[in-house]
Parts: sequence; structure tokens; C-alpha cells
Amino acid sequence: IRCVGDPNQRFQEDALRILRGLRFASQLGFSIETQTAGAMEKNKDLLAYVSGERIYAELTKLLMGAYAAQVLEQYGTVLLPVLPEVGPTMGFLQQNPCHDRDVWRHTLRAIELSPAEPVVRWTLLLHDLGKPDTFTVDSKGVGHFHGHPHKSAELAEGILSRLHVDTATRETVVELVRRHDEGAPVTRKVVRRWISRMGGERLRLLMQVKRADCLAHADTPRTRER
Repeated sequence: IRCVGDPNQRFQEDALRILRGLRFASQLGFSIETQTAGAMEKNKDLLAYVSGERIYAELTKLLMGAYAAQVLEQYGTVLLPVLPEVGPTMGFLQQNPCHDRDVWRHTLRAIELSPAEPVVRWTLLLHDLGKPDTFTVDSKGVGHFHGHPHKSAELAEGILSRLHVDTATRETVVELVRRHDEGAPVTRKVVRRWISRMGGERLRLLMQVKRADCLAHADTPRTRER
């Protein structure tokens, strides 16, 4: 994928073309030509001047792509002007036997393993944003993230409000982020209670989120059980 003519000029004419290029790569599995990729990084700060609605629309299409995880791993820093909350997760080591990836790569693996459903993939993109702020290490040197779902939900609320996401989607994603680490219901009685609490459709989405999240953990007996 490459720009017609000078990529710097193309992106300065309309910075949303930066995300559109990433979206094409995500959907088609194409590589991005070297000069075009360099111009994306050079001009990424211009994305801050694009409306939240346009940013959200392009990011949603990017997240739905079959190659979304690969594109985000290679070009994730391009998103930082519009998603600065993602930055601290990049390279953040979890120091926990349940995880064999840093927070960002765990997030991308979960997206890769999830169904291409917008609410599910947005939830997974945002579900662990609170980990860097809640990180502690116990006496055995094991890392923990107590309270990270609530911190992540707080950050998700701010991001989705900033992008002017519709109320129904925003409220659903925030609830799923907040509940993503809760124990799953395993008996009919508890399932009924959860459906009463959050509705059948949200519970279905939450189970998709939890499955992808668990599969993106290290392969241990505990994670297989979960």
C-alpha cells in the first residue's frame, strides 16, 4: 500500500488517510510501502485534529480486519495521538506465570483470537489499559494487577466519550471491560442471575471477551481450566 505522489503531502491534506492506510493493511493483509509507513509515523500528530467520529469509524474497520493484530503490533505507535492511554501497555512486562507476553502483545493476541464483532474487539483493545497503573509485585516477585478492570473501565469511558461513540455502544463496552476478569457463571442458577443483571446479549458478548482473553494467556493448567 502506498500513497499517490508524496505521502507527506497526502497525509497533510487529510490525516485520516493515515488510519485508512492501516485499515486497508488490516483488511487485505498488504504491507505498507516504506516511504508511506515513514510518513504515517512522521505525520501521526495530525490525527489529533481529526474529529472523534471519523477516528472511531476508521479504527472500528481496522479492528474488524483479519490482520488487525499484525498491523497494530507493527504500527501501534501511530495511534498514540488519538489513543495515548495505549502507550503505557507497550512493552509493559507482567511478571506473572499466567502471562508470557507484555500487556500490549497480550491485548493483540486476544483480538486475534476473538470473533470479528465490533463491541468484542473494542472491549479487548481497552480491557487491560489499567494494568500499568495498578501493577504491584509480591514478596515472591510475582506481578499482580488488583483493581485493573475498574481502572481500565474508567479509561475506556474517557476514550469512547472523546471519540463521541454512541451511548449504547459506550455503555456496553465499559461494562464488559469492568466485568472481563470476573469468574464466569457455570451453573444454571448463576447464569440466570447474570442474565437478570446484564441481559442475555451482553452476557454472550462477555463470554466471547473472556474466552479470547483466556486463550491469550500463557498455556497453563489454570488458564486451560478457565
